Amino acid sequence: QQLALLMAKIAQRQAEREQSLAWARRETEKIGEETRREIGAMYFRELLGGYSNIRSTKRWRMEDTTSASLRSGCVSCTEAVVTYLGLSLTAHEKTNCVTMYIRDCLDEARKLHSRREAWEELPPLFGLPVSIKESIGVRGTDKTAGYAGGIGFPSSRDAPTVEMLRQLGAIPFVKTNVPLSLLSYTCGNEVYGWTENPHRAGRTPGGSTGGEAALIASGGSLIGIGSDVGGSIRMPAQYSGIAGVKPSSARLSLLRIDEDYKGPIRGLGHPLIEANEGPMAASIETCAEILKQFWNSSFFSEIDPYKPPVRWDDALFGEGRKYQIGYYTTDGWFESTSGCARVVEEAKEILEKQGHTLVPFSPPSVPEAFRTYLACITVDGGNRYQGT
Repeated sequence: QQLALLMAKIAQRQAEREQSLAWARRETEKIGEETRREIGAMYFRELLGGYSNIRSTKRWRMEDTTSASLRSGCVSCTEAVVTYLGLSLTAHEKTNCVTMYIRDCLDEARKLHSRREAWEELPPLFGLPVSIKESIGVRGTDKTAGYAGGIGFPSSRDAPTVEMLRQLGAIPFVKTNVPLSLLSYTCGNEVYGWTENPHRAGRTPGGSTGGEAALIASGGSLIGIGSDVGGSIRMPAQYSGIAGVKPSSARLSLLRIDEDYKGPIRGLGHPLIEANEGPMAASIETCAEILKQFWNSSFFSEIDPYKPPVRWDDALFGEGRKYQIGYYTTDGWFESTSGCARVVEEAKEILEKQGHTLVPFSPPSVPEAFRTYLACITVDGGNRYQGT
């Protein structure tokens, strides 16, 4: 009987998902294809406007970005959101990365654009569409973590990171797929199916923030928010060829993580290894810009007494200090792929050319470290895995 109930929930959610995709297709058709093509070709700072340095993933370009951008008003917030509804649909058809669209995104876009003249200074991420990992709270949407039991319990309010994004002027427009329980480097579950790597069908985009990685790598979003405890931002970024940052655990707040949720996973779990949320994008410069905007405010320390009020420090970020950096190409337990080893060597050469000192080392006792990690993150203290 319980299984039948869960299967019915899955069937209902899959039908709701198809309705959500159909809604996005209808809305996309309301904006001309040429307009969507022009907006979709803009880089992050190009679309926002107000910047002269545009970072592409391959080169720096200099151009006037104030003529056609969100900040100038030449691109409306609605046009930007609708463009990324269309681009995300294309990404989803290729990779199965979208779980549900956030239906109020267009209302929010219209409200933002109508208020733009009332602001003395526009918020820094004014009108920017952003995508959100399925397990992160967005008001009015579920955060199931891939569990059928989590269906039907929408969040009554945003997670702190999403609330901060809205304060900065960004518009959450879509949620993306995750593996069951979030504890996997693949990306799939019985509710939403399996997400594929955008560069090669049949391969995984990584996990647990695999839907975000596939979406961004396919051009379906400029900025995404993921979460990470043991690589859940970093692994998908590597697998899918994008950038991602897991900030230190005390920098962003995870308050409200289990609000309104009645599924199998609840609470913060073991505090020994803490998860955190962080940005994902096509370039590391874009991730840094998002973190800068987060930490230009004292928002997180004001709502969460466990988060220190440490602001972004431009002088520290750009000081150009030279560092001594350790590196390795094998951990002595599992050999890395030839591609991973090559990239580490290439990164070493680049860093040395920038004046840093690179020191090879061998990580000690990796199997023991892994067993300790499992003990920290599993309910039974890793007892099931003690023989591995």
